[in-house]
Amino acid sequence: MKQVGSFLLQVGNDELYIKGQSAWSGANYYPTDFVYKKYDKCVDFINISGDIIKSIQIDDNNTIKSSGDQFSNILKSIISVSNSLGKKAKKLWLDSIPSDIFVSNLENKYGVSLTKPYISSVIGEYDEPENQKQGLVKYDFLRDGNTIIYGIDGSEREKLLNTIIYSSVKDYDVSDINYYIVDYGSETFGNISDIPHIGGVVFLGDEEKFNKLFKMIKEEIVSRKRLFANYGGEYINYIKSGNSIPLKVIILNNYDSIYENNKKLYDELPELVRDSVRYGIIFIITANSSGSIHTRISQNFENIYALKLKDDIEYSSIFSLRNKISLSDIYGRGFARINGIHEFQIASICTDEEYGIMIKKLISYLNNKYKEKAKVIPTLPERVKPSDVILDNIHLDSVPIGIKRENLEICS
Repeated sequence: MKQVGSFLLQVGNDELYIKGQSAWSGANYYPTDFVYKKYDKCVDFINISGDIIKSIQIDDNNTIKSSGDQFSNILKSIISVSNSLGKKAKKLWLDSIPSDIFVSNLENKYGVSLTKPYISSVIGEYDEPENQKQGLVKYDFLRDGNTIIYGIDGSEREKLLNTIIYSSVKDYDVSDINYYIVDYGSETFGNISDIPHIGGVVFLGDEEKFNKLFKMIKEEIVSRKRLFANYGGEYINYIKSGNSIPLKVIILNNYDSIYENNKKLYDELPELVRDSVRYGIIFIITANSSGSIHTRISQNFENIYALKLKDDIEYSSIFSLRNKISLSDIYGRGFARINGIHEFQIASICTDEEYGIMIKKLISYLNNKYKEKAKVIPTLPERVKPSDVILDNIHLDSVPIGIKRENLEICS
């Protein structure tokens, strides 16, 4: 078939084909107020074989100026009529989730409210294309429990951590939630260390503070075991009974570096994280890849957020999938277990340009609002003041002279 627009149509499952010709809508459109019946006024010249070698068409519309092709004018007419009638076709799919979304916008969009005693943070929006559904991603500390954030980009992981922290401290009291951060990443969490909900930030090289933090966690678990004994050994039962004790969140940012400098974590962490959630102590760990955290530790982390990884096959391993899945190449995009495994976009606190000013305002606002602060990581100060060692009753046989390094008790 040499003619433009001709085709063969298969009829049924047999070898029967019918020749067809598609209609052409690219002809010039000549607008008129009347419908003229068009007659064939074409003169064809043929050769001795009967083939048409030339045609001459007498054009009746040569006095009317063309207004473009027929197809574009048909579309314009359809659009005009639909607009006048207020008709609009229903979209077959939702718009993609934008790369820039903000916590405040999501809270307004989905009507977010406080969820005490189940404390949660708004962290993003997910896309479920097979059901044409999009929804809010919330991190519920107690229901979701211990969490691992995988991702090769440290700034991307820290973006998610910042969103988790911000979304909770602005809505919940210091008596509701406390944070303790081990930051062996970019050390940017020092910028928020003055938030009253944060009991301390440990950086690389601060070995004493690191050890004191884990000692404090162990002591807290032992203390809470006794405290919750009459409440089924559960934090949530204790809170629901009208009692008050803060949820404690331990963030280990850049586990690869933390483990490299503290090999004892291999033996200590499994015991700490195994039952920590029931005592109101939550661990959030960030790591470069699925192979960074030993199985005896990772098996105690039910909630996982997987951001951009080096190889797509890691997603299948992390979420125990048979098929291979790929993540959109968008900053802040990741996979989470929400009605299956779906993509989500991390919500930003604010624009990058506004971040510094916004954090200062947040710290000032929270410190004016709350007089109480999270219990600090007990460390030996470089300078011990008299107020640090003064006791209520001082006797000549017990005069305070300093603080003991090993247990931070007053030395007399």
